[in-house]
Amino acid sequence: MAPGQQQQMAAGLSQMANILQIAEVQSVLSETCWIYSCCCVGYGCADPTKNCIWGEQKCLCMRSSVSSNEEVCGPLGCVSLLQKQFCCIVEETCPPKECRVGLCGIFCVGGQPDIPGIMSSHEAQSLSFFHDTCWLLYCCCYGYGCTRCADPLCKGRSKICCLVQDMETAECCGDEGCMFQVSKCTCVIAQMQCPCPMTPGIGCCGVLCCGGNLDQAPQAIPTSGFQQPQQVQMPIQQGFQPGMQQPMMVQTAVQQPMMVQAPVQQPVMVMMAPSAPP
Repeated sequence: MAPGQQQQMAAGLSQMANILQIAEVQSVLSETCWIYSCCCVGYGCADPTKNCIWGEQKCLCMRSSVSSNEEVCGPLGCVSLLQKQFCCIVEETCPPKECRVGLCGIFCVGGQPDIPGIMSSHEAQSLSFFHDTCWLLYCCCYGYGCTRCADPLCKGRSKICCLVQDMETAECCGDEGCMFQVSKCTCVIAQMQCPCPMTPGIGCCGVLCCGGNLDQAPQAIPTSGFQQPQQVQMPIQQGFQPGMQQPMMVQTAVQQPMMVQAPVQQPVMVMMAPSAPP
């Protein structure tokens, strides 16, 4: 994949993640019974069986999230780490999917990793900095290297058993506000926003008086300029099988027979003058 396509895919996935994040925060705030809420600050109770530990945080240009809704030892491993800070990158996966041993970009066992162990293949396609990494040291499950100091300046994901945390850079003051924090631990939920684009309002003991705007659709980063793929269905003739070339039907102009009507002469009536008797 070309670098331009990778950057476009990364931008698209980042916008999609932002939209899903705002929608998830709105859903959690709507399902909470608020013990105390005053616009930008609130505490409440929620269902403890749904995602026991969960949180979304943002402080100026840094955004992070945490969730306990992951398998203990699944496709992402049991203990995994991928962290990029400016031009330095660290990867760790336990147990490793493949044993690799290398030094200064030369691998004697295995090969240069192309997919981080903590991410799926679809997510890894957007990580152009990972494919451009020069690994200074890679030993079994741990690797350290250098990459491009470009956007994103900071990005990371860590996993310990069922806990997964994501971190990346974001806009300082966007649609999400400058700072916000929504966290959930078992049945206790706390939220703080500044400013408050999504707030349950003002109230206590589950009764909210005014100021709530959770029923409004969240306005995330506008997606104008990103064209969605369109599926075009071509007509298939009856009896056509995949792999066969459809016969082309060419309609030629058929010359119609011309009817020529010849002029018909009208009969001429000649009147003779009667002759005189002898």
